[in-house]
This record gives sequence, structure tokens and C-alpha cells, in this order.
Amino acid sequence: MGEQAPKKKSHVLRTIILLAVGGGLLLCAIIATSMNGGDDQPAQPTAVAQGVAENAVAPTPAPTATPVPVLALTPAEFRAKWDALTEVQQKAWAAEVTGQRIHWTCAVYEVREGGNITLECETGEALTGLMVGGMIPEADAAKYNKSQAVTFEAEIAGIDTFLLFTVKVGAITIVE
Repeated sequence: MGEQAPKKKSHVLRTIILLAVGGGLLLCAIIATSMNGGDDQPAQPTAVAQGVAENAVAPTPAPTATPVPVLALTPAEFRAKWDALTEVQQKAWAAEVTGQRIHWTCAVYEVREGGNITLECETGEALTGLMVGGMIPEADAAKYNKSQAVTFEAEIAGIDTFLLFTVKVGAITIVE
């Protein structure tokens, strides 16, 4: 029995070494293949691939982008609609209007470094304001004053109701 243990250990050790060496060789082959990249001659198409290529139909051109529709609500109508919805309905409507464009006139509330701009839109109701937060070119940031009315277009990216009711947008295009 005393001789069995060393042979068993030796056999297990030999198996582990062989697996490690085999794994290392496999890893080297994978790395060499990926590093070789496009240095070799391109692979010749198989007969099946050639047959498919001969019978292939010309690709259809990509469709042209359709313009994003402008949401036909004023800031006051937007806020009134939101306030009339339940929490569940608000979530669904927020998803529905995300991606649509707005074309509104609002007042500059703040412009920060980097072109981060916040606009305040009149809703005609006390305590139910509407803010718009987005970005303008940093080079234009100094052009605007607090309370200055600006007409702009932007695509709705989401609605945030954490502190202030804010329509989040990406880039804001001021059309003045």
C-alpha cells in the first residue's frame, strides 16, 4: 500500500502538467491567430459561398431618416396633461413622448460652464412650473442672460420630477 500513494500522486501530477501544457499551447495558438489578423492572404470563398454570392440580390438602400415629429403641446398644455395623469399613466406617457421634439419659447433660468442650460417655461399656474434642461454649444453660453426669452427646439430625453418638474433634453437648438 505504501507504494500506491506515490504512483497515484505521480499520475495526478503528470495529468495536471499535461493539461497545463496543452492549455498553454492552445492559448498560444489563439493569440498567434488573433495577432496575425489580416497579414495572410484572404480566405478563398467556398463553393457554397460562391453560389450564394452569384445568386445574391443587390442590397436595398438604407431608408432615409424620417424627421422626428414636433409635439403639438405648449409647455402649459404639457404640464396640465402630466398633472391629470396617475403615476402609472405618467410613466407610460413619459415613455411615449421621449424621442419627440419640442418647439417652445421659454426664459433662460441659468447657463453653466460647458453649455449646460436650464430654461423656465411659463405654465400660467402657480406652483406648477416647467423647467427644460439641456446643452447648447459652450461657445454660445455667454450669449444668453437670465430671464431672456428664447425659442428653441430639442428632442425629449426624459422627464424628471425629483425636485422640479424638468423635461430633460439633449442638444438644444436656439432658433430665437
